[in-house]
Amino acid sequence: MDYTTLFITSFVALCAIIDPPGNVGILLSITENDSAKRRRQGVLRGHIYATLILLAFLFAGNGILDFFGLSVDAVRVGGGLILLKIGFDLLTTREETKHSQPEDDDSRTRTDISFFPLAMPLIAGPGSITLVLTYAVGGDGKPTGYWITISSAIGLTMLVSWFMLHHAGALLRVLGKSGVSAITRIMGFLIICIAAQMILIGAERVLSNMPSATKSASAAQPTEELPRVLVFSKTAGYRHPSIARGIACMQEICGDSFEVVASEDGAQFNDENLKQFRAVVFLSTTGDVLDEPQQAAFEHFIRAGGGWVGIHAAADTEYDWPFYQQVVGAAFKSHPAIQEAVVKVASPRHETTKMLPDDWKRRDEWYTYRASPRNTKDMMILAALDESSYTGGDMNGDHPIAWCHSVDKGRAWYTGGGHTDESFDEPLFREHLRAGVNWVMGDTIKKQ
Repeated sequence: MDYTTLFITSFVALCAIIDPPGNVGILLSITENDSAKRRRQGVLRGHIYATLILLAFLFAGNGILDFFGLSVDAVRVGGGLILLKIGFDLLTTREETKHSQPEDDDSRTRTDISFFPLAMPLIAGPGSITLVLTYAVGGDGKPTGYWITISSAIGLTMLVSWFMLHHAGALLRVLGKSGVSAITRIMGFLIICIAAQMILIGAERVLSNMPSATKSASAAQPTEELPRVLVFSKTAGYRHPSIARGIACMQEICGDSFEVVASEDGAQFNDENLKQFRAVVFLSTTGDVLDEPQQAAFEHFIRAGGGWVGIHAAADTEYDWPFYQQVVGAAFKSHPAIQEAVVKVASPRHETTKMLPDDWKRRDEWYTYRASPRNTKDMMILAALDESSYTGGDMNGDHPIAWCHSVDKGRAWYTGGGHTDESFDEPLFREHLRAGVNWVMGDTIKKQ
């Protein structure tokens, strides 16, 4: 986990654990006459509310977004706007509250103002909720470091909150009003920086996923140019007989919305040529299929926002190319004989698996991978094999078979099925593939 991600996830937990309905009301209503018991009860209540809300967002972020019809990028923009307002409020806040008393400017006022300005950076309210939604959707695919960071930040925040509620007056006497003002404004500046980052990234992705203005305003034109998809099936190792049927399948399921270009020529991978494509499908490629300049063009295409779909032996490709291994998520190791197995859907709300039954029985050649794709940062596992349902599974019971993730501005999606000709005639597998192409292209293309 890099330092930027570490800071953002820590800030998310720090903001979200302080619950507006609980602790804001407590902080604004506390007076010198409040008992220690009342303070403890209030803080406990606030933390219970906050923890429940945070856990709901962390583990059900996708469901919440689906329920309200929101995308992660739209949430990122909305949360950024709210945080931007909070940040500016902090920069311009006055060091007083409604409880300040003019007759005791040196003690009572200081006791009151210590709570709100010092606590405000931790109380992001709706902004923190949108932050959590932005970074916590797909919680089942988060790496261990993410959860460690979140848990540590929650514990730290509880300590900070208790300290502020019990010792804010003493802290203020050390800092003075100028110190409180400086801390408040520093935190306001940090929140504005994070808000600006969220708005810029979210807006860029929202705009990039929208149909172009020329398309939306092209009523005068008789037809619109279809987005292009490159189906690449070059092999430098074993060649699957099902490749021809796979190409035909992609043309059948995507032909209504995409122009499908099939090729086995690595020369397709240059910066100028790839500009015409929205996504590249690696259909049972094997071995080293691209030279170094072609690899550089592929990497630039993905990082700049292109989509990648990997089918079956795409995981048996370019073992010595680190970027490709990052994109595909896991490398092929071995496989048993072709047989029926049960595929268990791990992310039933995702658009590429929501059409599938929870227990999907199908016949295919089931790959074992050298390492779990869960080891790839921010990977979402879409489906996994039930190793007890077939013979030859060799991943200790945790056997992902379909997954997806983002790579910079691009998206990558992989499914382990597709060895047999029959796979490409299965209605559910065809829907699964079509949805995968939709997803890597940004969810903006109409479904079949």
